[in-house]
Amino acid sequence: MKQSQNILLTLAILPYSILFNFSTFIVASKNAVYSPTKNVAVMVENLVESRPILTENPAEKEEILWLARIIFSETKNTEEMQKIAWVARNRVESGRWGYSYQEVALSPSQFSGLNSWDSQYHININLDESINNSKWKQALTVATNVYHATENEKIFNNNVQHFYSPEVVKTPSWAKNKKPVLITYNQTGKQTFRFYEKIK
Repeated sequence: MKQSQNILLTLAILPYSILFNFSTFIVASKNAVYSPTKNVAVMVENLVESRPILTENPAEKEEILWLARIIFSETKNTEEMQKIAWVARNRVESGRWGYSYQEVALSPSQFSGLNSWDSQYHININLDESINNSKWKQALTVATNVYHATENEKIFNNNVQHFYSPEVVKTPSWAKNKKPVLITYNQTGKQTFRFYEKIK
């Protein structure tokens, strides 16, 4: 009797167990930052938890949105997002392209996805907190963190204000014969971004 009760209990729980494991796999693979060959637990652990912009100041909120638009227009990879964000912050602090994230974002021919001739331009410049997209939410989170970060949290020095993607464009004239301070790679070993300092 007891054995048959255990069997019935196992059969009752089994569908929920399968459903839970299946849904966990789907969530992980839809939002995975790294290779799908890694196990589910590692992929979930590496995700950046999305959160709303933490400010009630409208001007501050708008600045964070513009920083997030810069990030999202350049990459959908979370680790690359952080690096792009710090370059953008360095640019704002330098004043060379303007003194706000909006001015830096819309500075001509600087961020490919924010150029008016780019096919994604109208999408990128209209992104806001209401958009329910996991990569956009990650960009918002990174933008919020970098916007509020202290000087001690910087991952680049103030002179790192340039980057380009070898996957998208040929080596620009300003990068020729210059050594990058950092190169990022994709899963196949191809270069995704090259970051530079002290470019005039």
